[in-house]
Amino acid sequence: MISTAISAQRNYVKVQPRHAVTVNQTPSPGQNYVYVTNNWKWSASGYIWSGGYWVSPPYYGARWIPGRWIKIPVSAGTG
Repeated sequence: MISTAISAQRNYVKVQPRHAVTVNQTPSPGQNYVYVTNNWKWSASGYIWSGGYWVSPPYYGARWIPGRWIKIPVSAGTG
């Protein structure tokens, strides 16, 4: 009998990102656009600054929460 051990790996960040960068949010380019907030994102070389931007939701019923889109239930007659 062969036994396989699976270990959980955790990654810890040893260096804290620099303090937040202040960015002025531009006006919305149109109705139904969502502002994706600026944020620090992890990359292979460390944290990089990702400025905020306007975007249309990728699908009907999508709602932006920091970091990702989620599907929300949409009632009939709304939208």
